[in-house]
Amino acid sequence: MLVAAALGFSLVVVFGNTSPSPTPTTEITAPPLAASDVTTTDPPSRVSPLRVVGFPTKPPGWVELDPGPLVSRMGHTVAWTGEAMLVWGGRSMLHEYRGGGSYRPDAGDAPSWTFLAPAPIGGPAGATAWTGTAMFVTASGAAWYEASSDRWTAVNDHRLDTVVPVAASWTGDQLLVLPEARATNEPGPLYGLDAPPAPTCCRSLATPPFAADHGSMHHIGDDVVFIGGHTARQGEPPTFASYRPSSDSWTLLESPPLTSTAGLTATWTGDTLIAIDTALETAAWTPASGWQPLAPLPFDAIGCYPRSIAFAGSTFVWHCRNAAWLDLDSRTWIDIATPDLPSHTVSTTCEPLATESSILLWCGNGDGSPPLLFEALTVGPAGEHGDPDL
Repeated sequence: MLVAAALGFSLVVVFGNTSPSPTPTTEITAPPLAASDVTTTDPPSRVSPLRVVGFPTKPPGWVELDPGPLVSRMGHTVAWTGEAMLVWGGRSMLHEYRGGGSYRPDAGDAPSWTFLAPAPIGGPAGATAWTGTAMFVTASGAAWYEASSDRWTAVNDHRLDTVVPVAASWTGDQLLVLPEARATNEPGPLYGLDAPPAPTCCRSLATPPFAADHGSMHHIGDDVVFIGGHTARQGEPPTFASYRPSSDSWTLLESPPLTSTAGLTATWTGDTLIAIDTALETAAWTPASGWQPLAPLPFDAIGCYPRSIAFAGSTFVWHCRNAAWLDLDSRTWIDIATPDLPSHTVSTTCEPLATESSILLWCGNGDGSPPLLFEALTVGPAGEHGDPDL
C-alpha cells in the first residue's frame, strides 16, 4: 500500500445524507519508543549502484542506502512529505509495531534517519492518505500524524473502531474514508473527516452504490473515484464509481476491462488512471476516452500483489522481486532490473515511494532479517547528469 505527496487522484444516484454531531478526537502524548521497535543491526553504508536499470528513459542505477534503525516488518506503509520518507506500522511473526521512522535523503552531508513518535495505534497499515502536511493511517483504529510537529492525534470514534477502512482520499478540505462492506449486498458507509490539528469524525456521507471490501480512492478534479471490489465476487470486473463532494452524490461508471479484483492497484499519473489486477492485466482510463486495455505486465503472476506508484508522469510497478515501467509512447511495459534481495527472505515486503527525482524502496520482512532500502536514481538526457551508465 502507497501514499505520496505529489500524487493526486481525478473522478450521480443521490442518497440520503445524515450528519450526526461530530465526536472530537483526543490528543495523544506518545510514550517512549518501545524496545521492540528498535533494531541494533548496523545498517550498510551507501554503496555503488547494484545494477543498471532502464527507466524512465535513460539508465539510472539502484543504490543501497541506510535502511534506518527500525526493526524489520511487513505490512508497513510509506509516505513522502516533500522532504522525507515516512515508514510506519507493520508486523512481524511475533509483534505488531506502532513505531516508525523518517528518512531525509538530502539532510546535509549525509542522509539521516530519526524515529517518529510512537502512534496511539499499531499493526499492519490499512487505508492511508497524505494531505500535504499530515498522514492519516488506520490499523487497530485510526490516527493522524503531523510531520512538522512529530505529533499523533487519535481519531476516537467507535464507527472506525468497529469497521475495516478499505480506502481513504484527501480532497483538499476533507478526508474521505470508505469502510468495507460486511456483505456483498450491504454497501458500507462513507465518512468525512477534518484534518488535524482539530479533526472531527465522522460525518456520514452518501452511501456508495456498491459493496466492496478492498480497493482505492483517487482525487481527480472535482471528484473522487473508487476502484475495487468484493472478494466474494472474484469472477466479476472491478467496480468503478465516482463521488462528487460538492453534491454528496455517487455515479457508477464503466468497469475496467480486468477480471481479478483482489489486490487491485491503481495510480493517477496526472492525466491517466492506470489499473493493474492480480492476474497482472492492465488498463488505462481517462475522463475523455474511458477505459482502454494495455499489455499485461511482463512477468508471472505469482506469490504477491502488485504495488504501483505514479512517477515522472507514468507508472512504476513492483511485484514480488520484479519491476516494470510503463512507456507512455508505446503504451507497453518495460521489464527493468531490480536490486538484489537476499534469496532466503521469501516474505520480504517492499513498498515503493516516489520523490521528486527518484524512487525509494523500503523492504522489510517478518523473519527477523534486517530491512533494506534502495533508491533508483533517474537521469535526464545523456550527459546532463553525468555518466548515464553510472
